[in-house]
Amino acid sequence: MANKTVDGTGNILRLSNHNTKTAMTLEQLQGPALDAIAAQVRSTGGTMEVLVTMDNAVVGVFYQDEEMKSTFTNYAEVLFVDAIRRTGEKRTPLHVVATEDSNGEAQVRSTGGTMEVLVTMDNAVVGVFYQDEEMKSTFTNYAEVLFVNAIRRTGEKRTPLHVVATEDSNGEAQVVALLLCVEEDEETVRAVFQRLWVHCDQTDKTQTIVTDRDCIVRKVLGEIFPSAEQIICPFYVLQSFKRDVTMDKMGISSQQRAHLLKILRSMCFANDEEDYGKKLEALEATLCPKVLDYFLSNWHDVRAEWVQGLQQTTRLGNRTTNRVESVNQKITMAVLRYESLPQLFEDLMVVTMGLRIERDQRATAVLMKTSTIPNSTEDELNFCKLLTPYAFKGVSQQLNAAKTMTTVEDPTASCESCTCRFARSVQLPCRHIFFLRKQNGFPLFFTKGVAARWTRDYYQQACRLFADSDEVSASVEMCDISVTGGRTLSQVQKYREVSTLLLQVSARIAGLAMTKYERYLDVIKQLRDAVEKGQDVCLADSEPDSKALLPW
Repeated sequence: MANKTVDGTGNILRLSNHNTKTAMTLEQLQGPALDAIAAQVRSTGGTMEVLVTMDNAVVGVFYQDEEMKSTFTNYAEVLFVDAIRRTGEKRTPLHVVATEDSNGEAQVRSTGGTMEVLVTMDNAVVGVFYQDEEMKSTFTNYAEVLFVNAIRRTGEKRTPLHVVATEDSNGEAQVVALLLCVEEDEETVRAVFQRLWVHCDQTDKTQTIVTDRDCIVRKVLGEIFPSAEQIICPFYVLQSFKRDVTMDKMGISSQQRAHLLKILRSMCFANDEEDYGKKLEALEATLCPKVLDYFLSNWHDVRAEWVQGLQQTTRLGNRTTNRVESVNQKITMAVLRYESLPQLFEDLMVVTMGLRIERDQRATAVLMKTSTIPNSTEDELNFCKLLTPYAFKGVSQQLNAAKTMTTVEDPTASCESCTCRFARSVQLPCRHIFFLRKQNGFPLFFTKGVAARWTRDYYQQACRLFADSDEVSASVEMCDISVTGGRTLSQVQKYREVSTLLLQVSARIAGLAMTKYERYLDVIKQLRDAVEKGQDVCLADSEPDSKALLPW
């Protein structure tokens, strides 16, 4: 592969070849036809430049009319450069520089996002980085733990689309970047993932990255996030064991394989170094040299990354990438329709917008309602008011566990902090803290041991629906929103207003009987089609079987 270089903007890597070999002279190019073309160019306010040597040998022609220039100004984010070579006896290349003005490109621009296409010196696309402003904001708010997973069924070559996600205050997975690597060599992966570091703020806050077993991606992530610990998802660890420890590869019987896989699985969930050592001795006792050599060469030295009991970093309670599986499934449905690069990312933007609308609905329910807990104590009520439902569930479990404790074995535990796996990983008070506070007569409710990310206030601040609100009332009633004349709204405000109405409509239509549901669905489809075509629409009273939406 040719070396890749980035221009000053970092938005695209452009072709830099220059070939001066030619047999065409200026005299051969001049004539009535060229004069006519030049006159036409001048009449449109365009530009046509012929580049020649000191000997009048033509080495190139540049052509751009005013419409082309205007198009570049409006759609300059991504360029597609291609060569048409059958343009003469010597197959002189005509380089066509184009941009994309489809809905996909318009959305990238309107959201203030970033879409960067990386190409080789030969103009072959090797990678794409995409991140809109909402993704960037989400990374800034929830940078502690990243989930990096690859969806590989994105074309004939199974080009991997890397989904980078994080977890918000209510345990929801949120996509913070999409990276497409056409080539999977280290140079390409590094170039694409480097854009994540360039465009994301506060990357130094990332403490943990949960990934699969892709060695190249893990190496590159280690360079980009040097202070972050990497964790291999147990699912991929066990999957690797099953794939690598086979009867043919290791020269073992079916019974031996089953026994070995059982030991390897138990090692994955070892409680501590001592427990891991005992299980390693059990593996050595099987007297299977190929399996032992495979394990020591590939897994033993990186055991802190995949053995659950040896992981000392913040994980927010996550041991796997399951947090993003539902997101990946919906994205996979889009990338399976892979036809072209613009179409792929247009579909991805539609999917991410749909995911946000669903998440907004759940966020609205969380922030506008206060849960009631039967037979709750004052401490539990205070935690319930302070925390999101997802975080409160974890604290509630720890409060209940503390009730059955008789002593604390961990000497590092105190009334305000603890080094146990739960407190260290989730950043919430654990059962040891609650037990000691009860023993010392302190209130169980306290805020010092609670990470800000788990509070309702932080969730409200980070949630895009309420980003401009000073306060969210717990007794808000749904009401019609009327548009008054003379208002000037930002795109975010428009989106918030429309999405609130659509969420109300979705909730009500979902509860209808199928016949009525399908009728309303048909009307919504008509509305969508009319909006896409830019038509004005209105609703009119109609019979049940007639069309209710009238385009004008």
